[in-house]
Amino acid sequence: QETDSVARIMRSADAACIAAKEAGRDRIHEYKEDDTEMEHRLDIMESVSHIDKALDHLGAFSINVSGNSLTEDDFMEFVLEQFNRTKLPTSKVCFEITETAAIGQPG
Repeated sequence: QETDSVARIMRSADAACIAAKEAGRDRIHEYKEDDTEMEHRLDIMESVSHIDKALDHLGAFSINVSGNSLTEDDFMEFVLEQFNRTKLPTSKVCFEITETAAIGQPG
């Protein structure tokens, strides 16, 4: 349990450093337990860590994309932003789209 606490502290510090860096030069960001934005950042960082570990073992993974996601105007922008933020190699990701969704979304 102590190892989990130390790891959590290190992740929190890392997330605070990233937040300060994203805010601009010469910034400081203090981590607070009730900071929902920081909690969201930690969740994302944890997800990326799990994906990295999975890629090390599996080599690639698939993401199921719903028809609803395909109709969102900013879906492609969101996907590209995530690749840029995580530096995940695009060659390791396969997007799976159901035939029904693909037929319903020509173009």
